[in-house]
Amino acid sequence: MKDDENELPNWDTKDKIYARFPVKAINALADMKEYKALRLLVALCTYMDMNTHQCWPSYPEIMRRSGLGKNDIRPSLNVLESLRFVKVQKNYCG
Repeated sequence: MKDDENELPNWDTKDKIYARFPVKAINALADMKEYKALRLLVALCTYMDMNTHQCWPSYPEIMRRSGLGKNDIRPSLNVLESLRFVKVQKNYCG
């Protein structure tokens, strides 16, 4: 095995690979043992626009990033909405 295979990737700051995380919300969800909602919130934060604080990921994208199944997303969103950590807005096209 080559030595460089064990090295971490170079996370250069110019790539702007950052996301803001609401630590109080994450801690609250962990304390409540709402782990699926926590995973969803973290995933949503990685899609969030830093200026508008909005995100519009698809279900397949949420599933990929959070590791949640399709049937876990809506109940987790309900938890996040009920605690006012997110506001879900329907996006109708057409």
